[in-house]
Amino acid sequence: MTPEHGGNLWKGVRALNDEEWLRLSQCAWSLGGSECRYRPLFTQCPPPGGGGDTFVPTDLSADVLSHLATQSGAKKVLRLSWKYLNGYGYVPARDDVRFNVAFATTDIPLDRGPPAQQEYPMIDEAKGMGFVAAAGGVGRSGLATLLKDVSFAGHKKWTDPVPSNKARLYSVDIPAACGKRYLFRILPKRFCFDNSGVRFSEAEYLLYKDIDCSR
Repeated sequence: MTPEHGGNLWKGVRALNDEEWLRLSQCAWSLGGSECRYRPLFTQCPPPGGGGDTFVPTDLSADVLSHLATQSGAKKVLRLSWKYLNGYGYVPARDDVRFNVAFATTDIPLDRGPPAQQEYPMIDEAKGMGFVAAAGGVGRSGLATLLKDVSFAGHKKWTDPVPSNKARLYSVDIPAACGKRYLFRILPKRFCFDNSGVRFSEAEYLLYKDIDCSR
């Protein structure tokens, strides 16, 4: 619609008095009260799987892929995989969650019993405390090897994902040695849009696999 007074939008609009300018200034500097009707600029940033976010990784598995061995030069390749839907807020294009994968190796015990809790990489190692990079997001974190910021399969760096309402597949391939037990800690983390940092999941996602080449 064409303005009544041509391009002069100020025609017929009264000037703000000193009191009104003060209220406007207080609202702009977050010093006002309820009259400012403040709204958060960013959504909340809960850790994945907590604080209102009910979506968690599922279908965790570790599988030995012998047919990939000749490609990598290792005798065995261990594929760690899981599924995850980033459904917090029900925004199909949401893409603020990545995964840190920390793993350690030990000899397969003679009794082949399950590992104790303390044998898995520690939470601080999975968070990357004291991380020393070897190549990009791969390196050492304490006594563990750490793969940082794992995204879903097929996601190319610096590209926006296609919106999805279905769980996506995540996987990493690791050269494996015979006679070793591989112990994994998978740690989801959310990057906060308000630049307040990263929120790590408080849940435990632990997995192990024995590489027995005699069978």
